[in-house]
Amino acid sequence: MCDFEQFVFLCQHYETRLQSRCHSARVDPNHQCFSVKRLRFVWDQNEYCDAC
Repeated sequence: MCDFEQFVFLCQHYETRLQSRCHSARVDPNHQCFSVKRLRFVWDQNEYCDAC
């Protein structure tokens, strides 16, 4: 399962980033993950996102 982390901004927008890939995604030529995508951490940010 691939691990992700999420950053939640004051404007309630969020950004999700890949933290690590599972074995099947590492060996796939397009790095596609077809198994569970796990959200490891959620970080609250004390600022607005770049779009706001």
